[in-house]
Amino acid sequence: KVQKKALYYATLLHDIGKGMGGSHNEKGAKFAKEIVTKFLEKDKIIEETSWLVFNHSLLSDNAFKKNYLIGFFDYHIFNIKISRVTGNI
Repeated sequence: KVQKKALYYATLLHDIGKGMGGSHNEKGAKFAKEIVTKFLEKDKIIEETSWLVFNHSLLSDNAFKKNYLIGFFDYHIFNIKISRVTGNI
């Protein structure tokens, strides 16, 4: 279960890495970790915030930017994404 505080922080910080070149998810996760650490939050909140920022565009990237074949392949891709999010890889 994700902590509400981590979700609040991630909501505010999810695009903080945009415009810095490279993967804004990676850079954003790093900056989010630094910022939330400065607020003296618990390690669990810091790690969950960073994880949420890093993964915030995972499903939308595939839903809006890719054209997958209908059928089994869509289902397979969906399961891969869900496994990544839940950590059941």
